[in-house]
Amino acid sequence: MCSGTESPLLALDKIGAATGQIYDAPLGVDHVFSCEIEPFKQAYIERNFAPPILFRDIRELDGDQATTAYGALVDVPGNVDMLVAGTSCVDYSNLNNEKKDIDEAGESGQTFRGMMTWIKKHEPPIVILENVCGAPWDKIAERFRQQGYQADYTRLDTKRYYIPHTRTRVYLVAVRKNPGETFIPADFPTEFKAIGSLASKEVKDKEGNAKKMKPTGKKLVNRLSEDADVAEQKASVPVDKTELMTKLNGHMGHKITSEWIARVKSLERGASATLEAFLFDSDDPRVHKGRQMLALPGEATSQRGVTDWGRCESRHRRARKDEGLGNRRPFTDWEGGCTLPDYAWNDWGKAQTDRVLDLMDIDYLRLAQSGTDSMHKTLVWNLSQNVDRTTGSGAAGICPCLTPSMVPFVTNRGGPLVGIE
Repeated sequence: MCSGTESPLLALDKIGAATGQIYDAPLGVDHVFSCEIEPFKQAYIERNFAPPILFRDIRELDGDQATTAYGALVDVPGNVDMLVAGTSCVDYSNLNNEKKDIDEAGESGQTFRGMMTWIKKHEPPIVILENVCGAPWDKIAERFRQQGYQADYTRLDTKRYYIPHTRTRVYLVAVRKNPGETFIPADFPTEFKAIGSLASKEVKDKEGNAKKMKPTGKKLVNRLSEDADVAEQKASVPVDKTELMTKLNGHMGHKITSEWIARVKSLERGASATLEAFLFDSDDPRVHKGRQMLALPGEATSQRGVTDWGRCESRHRRARKDEGLGNRRPFTDWEGGCTLPDYAWNDWGKAQTDRVLDLMDIDYLRLAQSGTDSMHKTLVWNLSQNVDRTTGSGAAGICPCLTPSMVPFVTNRGGPLVGIE
């Protein structure tokens, strides 16, 4: 749900191939349906994954039927083993000055409630949810617990998992506990004793008389008694299926989620390849084509846009004063015109607004204060942000969080990332 680019399918494909190589048991996945409201993302999903059903709006999935991206009304599937979702983050984002709670009528709350209604109706065994760090995660986890799930969440950062890119997100895993389901075969004793007494193959009734177990019951006890994770104490309620099947499944339901967090954390490995290793060479034809397209606004008009400079000029002046940066513009040499360093994309620079040019100089001066010459470091400045927000890389060679509308300027390239990169 809220499929985006369907990256979980790509990951599952890799995992399936790995299990085939290592264990000779490839993991197969049936893609049941996708759900995405953005038309261009719908087109991407349809072209690359061709799901059996591509729904249009997650908020419609609470009914028996919903509308597809093509406008057809079809039945909503419910036979799903694992749901992966990333509901709207717009109301939780740090860039949103008018945030809304999960219970309000914002886009984030509506999409979350649409997902939870489907979950309540169909009860998938496993749910994986992703969203920004600012989402109300305690509330979200509690909603899952109210629906009979054990839920835990953790914060993860891409740059700690091989990739030189900062993208901090929170992931929640919910496992259904099935509290009303018991696993007591017809030939299994109904006196609820400790697992240790069951392992002795002899169970006593309330009067203390021994009862014999049938072969199927003995077989189950033998399988459970070796390393079952069940406390040796008398139980006052029927043993839950999850507890009885501990040996077969590895962990009880309430331990699966905490074990998941520990295992994911154990896989951390800082990025050892820098951002440059993921970029094309500067003389690559694709970079040249992207540069030409990005420079077009400056060549098509003799005057750069000034609409955003009037609103931001006072903020830029205040930043220069408060941070002791002075009034110079050593990077762009901007005084009515723009002259970037020789290696940089001057054609692109001439297409930029005054706000962008001044922000480049401020970012350059900020680094110069700490003794860093950004012309000789691989840093990325987000020139779409205002001067009083974090606008650049936290470390050399690491890219800040990329967004579709940002202007990611690479300092030692002297130009931005192009779309294909």
